Amino acid sequence: MNHDRATLLGLPLFAGLEPETVTMLLEVVRSRRYRAGEVLSPAGGERDELFVVLRGEVAITRKDRLTAIARAPTVLGLSDVLVRQGGGRPVPDEGFVAFSDVETMVLPVTAVDQLLDLSTVLDRNVIDWLQGELRDQERTNIALLKHFEDFFAAPNARLIAGPYVTDPYPMYAFVMQDEPGRLRHLLPRGVELIPNLEGRYLLTFNFFERVRSLNPRSAGRAFSYHETTPFIPCIADGRVAGLYSPEMYPDNYLAITLGREFYGFPKRFAKTDLRAGPGGSEIDLVIDGRLVLRASWSEEQALSSEAFVRGLGHAFAPNQALRGLGGRAAGGLIDWLNRGGIAPVMPIFVHKQIPDCESTDELVFEIDELVEIPFHLSGADHAVELSGAAVRFLSDGWILGGECRGAFRFQLGFHFGRARERIDYHRRAPPGSGVLKRLRQLLGRG
Repeated sequence: MNHDRATLLGLPLFAGLEPETVTMLLEVVRSRRYRAGEVLSPAGGERDELFVVLRGEVAITRKDRLTAIARAPTVLGLSDVLVRQGGGRPVPDEGFVAFSDVETMVLPVTAVDQLLDLSTVLDRNVIDWLQGELRDQERTNIALLKHFEDFFAAPNARLIAGPYVTDPYPMYAFVMQDEPGRLRHLLPRGVELIPNLEGRYLLTFNFFERVRSLNPRSAGRAFSYHETTPFIPCIADGRVAGLYSPEMYPDNYLAITLGREFYGFPKRFAKTDLRAGPGGSEIDLVIDGRLVLRASWSEEQALSSEAFVRGLGHAFAPNQALRGLGGRAAGGLIDWLNRGGIAPVMPIFVHKQIPDCESTDELVFEIDELVEIPFHLSGADHAVELSGAAVRFLSDGWILGGECRGAFRFQLGFHFGRARERIDYHRRAPPGSGVLKRLRQLLGRG
């Protein structure tokens, strides 16, 4: 209990309180525990308690949708208390549900009212808390506005041309295994799964530190952003092996504009949030105010290039023949990159669709094509294995799912912006042609 009191009084909201206020606070506060899934406070009812979360995590819901997860130590319900202080009768639109086993200290709202009347320090702490919330919101708004200033030049708001380059950035790559039929459903005509991967795909979390253009008119402009991207290994047009991306999720509107306007990347604004702690690390993906998935791991272990290739191949390729082939190719590629070489092209495929604005009864596309975009890798090192990795899907509405088979972090750089190719995907390549036929023959012996 003494530890709980120390945690309570160490929170910014209750820091530095007068002795008489501390005495009163400890008299009225009550300990309460919740099992995972139990409701602390439902949405829609009058909230009469303030929750100080000491241990565990609490899911915050709006309209039965998981919107965020609050981690201990934190305070929940303060905004409702402040509305009551102003004479209002709040009807909370947020619900609090235990995401894990949770330990809390609970304060009746009436007691909080009395504490605010008694303590000038608590009043100041509340004001500081509100100022912090406003500063965070202001920083977010400024960042969103700045996105569109970074790569547009006057006059005529011209978009700076490429080629575009990323400085080496940390990529977190989770090898996932889903139902092959679910992956196949996301592919357009003319694109097929690489055989014998048994539903493997990549779920990547990318933290771009500096994206810039090599165009002389860019004047040194650059921007940074976070993006979650799933990649499905595939064969396009029966001849080219690469990665297909059904959707991308950046937190930068400029990245959305560049990707969609120039190349047709299907992009939606989302938040990719990385948090590291003593017990492990987590990455949350939030789309449209809904927490979609959480990737987590417990430990990190540095890998040599050889060990990285071996581990990635073991996680990604259940077929022994493909694992050996991919290992030899990837090992040579990484050695080449680490010596400063420019890698062969990694084809990324996207399905570019722009609707015809005059269509009414049925959806007609003015542009409907498969685009192959060559990405040139320019660095791949500092490989780390993420031990104890898992991905927890928190929404049934996301496009993919499955289990994690392995996870890694490494530094990567690339450039793109030239020689894209449009493929007539309406003309499906005959089964077993080209590269796909040779792969089937090879893997059939694996």
